[in-house]
Amino acid sequence: MSPLKSLLVTRKLLSMKYIYSILVALLVLVGAQSVRAEETDVDTRSAAPVPAELRAKVDAYRAEMQQKRAEFNKELEAKKMEVRNLASTTRNAVMEKRDEVKKFASTTRTELKSEAKNRATEALKERIAKTTEQLNKAVLRLNDIANKIGTRLEKFAEKGVDVTAARTNLSDARVKISAANTSIQAVANVTVSADNPKASLDTLKTAFETARKAVQDAHAALVSVISNFKPAVGTATSTSDR
Repeated sequence: MSPLKSLLVTRKLLSMKYIYSILVALLVLVGAQSVRAEETDVDTRSAAPVPAELRAKVDAYRAEMQQKRAEFNKELEAKKMEVRNLASTTRNAVMEKRDEVKKFASTTRTELKSEAKNRATEALKERIAKTTEQLNKAVLRLNDIANKIGTRLEKFAEKGVDVTAARTNLSDARVKISAANTSIQAVANVTVSADNPKASLDTLKTAFETARKAVQDAHAALVSVISNFKPAVGTATSTSDR
């Protein structure tokens, strides 16, 4: 075979081999793309439902959480409102109770003051009555003593004893007894004021001191009558004995 013919045959063979290679490559490429398409289709068919289901679950969970959050917020607001109402009610109740206690305390305080004044008034009246009674008893005793002294003076006068000075002293003593009796009446006439018992007590003390001093003066006058009369009686007896 001539070289030219060999070269032509070789070129022809190479051309057929090249074409064959290209066909094989195309076949392989087409097969690969078919396989990839099938794999993609399989992956798509098997994986596509998963994100949609998951998304649905997520959406459902999210909606549930939002609903629970809304319910929680609603319940929380209701609790807050209940607490506010309770606080307001409690505050009003406390204020009403405080006003009631103040009113009760004020009323009780007024009643206690009134009761204390009434007790003080009654105690003062009892004191006036007892004081007047004691002073009257003292004056009665003084009058009794004065009467006895007068009786004795008359007996001595019948015996010739000079009783002129004694009679004068006894008369002065009776005047003081009468003054004491008037002072005692002033004690009995002390008016007790329920609004101001202290002022009434001060008035009573003043009247009592005046009456007590008058009784003491009357008693001292009677003692003076007896003291001054004894020497005269002794002198008269000595003269008669001589």
